[in-house]
Amino acid sequence: MTLKVLLGFSVVAGIAALFIHLLTFLPEPSHIPTAVVFPLALLLIPPFAKSAMILKERNQDLDPKLFWKRAFDSAPAWVGTIVLTMLIYTFFNFFFSLLVLNEGLTPDLMDGQFVLHSHGHITRVLTEEAYFIHKDYELRGMSTHIIFFHAVAAAVLWSEIRRTSAA
Repeated sequence: MTLKVLLGFSVVAGIAALFIHLLTFLPEPSHIPTAVVFPLALLLIPPFAKSAMILKERNQDLDPKLFWKRAFDSAPAWVGTIVLTMLIYTFFNFFFSLLVLNEGLTPDLMDGQFVLHSHGHITRVLTEEAYFIHKDYELRGMSTHIIFFHAVAAAVLWSEIRRTSAA
């Protein structure tokens, strides 16, 4: 696949993940199953693998401290800022959604009841609406990783396209 196809692929999948992520902030539960992020994660493999190969090739002779600087060196400066911001948001969102909002527990349907549990130990029984709210928190925590890794892949690919077209 060409770099432009992989870039487009990553941008579209990243936007789809962002759309799913944003739906979790609506006042009404989204009812989107968390399994929906797995195909988006699989779609990450081709662009991220190509990005990794580009970075490995371009950084063989480089001081490891300069690795990320070279990753986006041909992209506009704001691209690196967005990737760094996404990294910070991804960590915050993951821990906040799963550890604070979901209290480190898993929403599930067990024995016909909507519950929060930890390794099968039921901590609290939920209403159906509360269950779907907690499922949205879980989806929110997971979807950010997909968005972040698609953003990294897109940034590296875009930088490489600009670098090779300028040469």
